[in-house]
Amino acid sequence: MKTINSLVPVLILFLGFACLPGAIRAQGYIDINRASSAELQQLYRVGPVLAQRIIEERQANGDFKSLDDLGERVKGVGPVMLSRWAEVSSLVYSGSGINSEERTAELRKLELALARGEIRLDLNTAPAEEIQLLYKVGPTLAGRMVGEREANGKFISLSDLSRRVSGVGEKMIERWGPYVTLPRQAEEEKPADRFDINEAGQAELESLYKVGPKLAERIIVEREENGYFTSLEDLCRRVKGIGPTMVGSWREKVTNRLRE
Repeated sequence: MKTINSLVPVLILFLGFACLPGAIRAQGYIDINRASSAELQQLYRVGPVLAQRIIEERQANGDFKSLDDLGERVKGVGPVMLSRWAEVSSLVYSGSGINSEERTAELRKLELALARGEIRLDLNTAPAEEIQLLYKVGPTLAGRMVGEREANGKFISLSDLSRRVSGVGEKMIERWGPYVTLPRQAEEEKPADRFDINEAGQAELESLYKVGPKLAERIIVEREENGYFTSLEDLCRRVKGIGPTMVGSWREKVTNRLRE
């Protein structure tokens, strides 16, 4: 009976962590750049050999800048492992000097404030661990978002972010809308009128995502030589250099039904 009674507080504590919403679900943070071998071995599929490999790499070549950086530098660490680490260990991050318990408390407070609509998250300034509070954002995707804005400038809208960062989809930005400062689409992005890609000139085609002068010319030559495109998918098949992601982003600027 004493044994059972002693387990009750532990069970309550475990259930309390399991019920936390959002990204914060574990007992604390693991700072990849500070963790001991024993701490690293708490992560999914990390044994003594891999833990030692991680420690030796950071000692030899410096702190990991992100989980993606760790995956590139340490043999045996793949994307599935990185995503699972985020699920089972609260938020896995690197480079923070803040006490893990204090940071966990800060993020929990931020998460509640976001849920209540008291504040919004600025995706142009928020660190990766805060971005991970958003729907379906793990450490790898958060790292890509931060890396993209640092390399190529601030996002002007959620649509802009979706175009620039691989892995960000329509459903995700719909869910993020009420919790972030970025508009769904900036005014300067909104086309005054849609145009028919079968009638579009060089300048109109170059206004489309990832279309430069050469690709615009290939589109025009193809339709002149082999007839109108029956759909965006048809265009994708017929014109070299155009992929599904590209034509998917064009739907807001071209007519929905192209000429038969």
